[in-house]
Amino acid sequence: MVKVKLSREELLKRKRERAAKTRRESGIPTRGEYNESRKKSEEEKKAKKAKRAAERYQEKKDEIKKKQKRYYELNKERIIESNRKWRENNKEDAWLTYQKWYQDNREKILEKQKKYYQDHGKEIEERRRDYKRDYNRRPDVMERSRERSRQRYGTLCKEAKEKMLKANSDYRKQLHKAELEMCIEYYGGKCQCECGCQESNPGLLTLGHPDNNGAEDRAKNRNLPHTLIKNNFMHTYRIQLECYNCNMSKSNNKNVCGKI
Repeated sequence: MVKVKLSREELLKRKRERAAKTRRESGIPTRGEYNESRKKSEEEKKAKKAKRAAERYQEKKDEIKKKQKRYYELNKERIIESNRKWRENNKEDAWLTYQKWYQDNREKILEKQKKYYQDHGKEIEERRRDYKRDYNRRPDVMERSRERSRQRYGTLCKEAKEKMLKANSDYRKQLHKAELEMCIEYYGGKCQCECGCQESNPGLLTLGHPDNNGAEDRAKNRNLPHTLIKNNFMHTYRIQLECYNCNMSKSNNKNVCGKI
């Protein structure tokens, strides 16, 4: 029988195999089994600890919440500043944390938002309308809007430009006519001049300033009917209906109607 000389690695491998076989036969766990059982026992301990903590929290829930609320009230500014700094330094982590919180509480958040909107819908719409109006009046927003309009207008051909200008002009004329009719209806539909002419033809009526301050008003409000309707007919200057004859007569005669 020829003896085969084994390498050092093969000898160590056989030795480990014999040792493992001996442990199995005698009931001693291997290193891998020992590590796995140890890991499992540690997980069980953590689960039991978390369960006991949850049970203690449920028992003292109200007391803990009162303490947290009192602590927050005493350290409110410091906590807010600390949270703000953390969000600035960890923007990605803050965003991921918010996303996870939103996904975990999505139904509650939507239900709360829906209930709040039902209770405060009018206030929300008013704030939204005011914000939109103020935003659109900002100089930078107006400039961007004009720039976009100029770019869009510059790409049009000559026929399209003429068509667009005509459409805009027609729309403004129709809008001004409709607004003037609303103002005539609101102010009674008759001339209110001191001469008592009582003209009621809508085509001959206009808005006048009985206090002779029309120039000041026109310097601030170029479209008087639109301004009146927008402000629910609350205006800085006194307004009345006048026929064109009375209106022109007053403008040429120091606010005195020529029919008197």
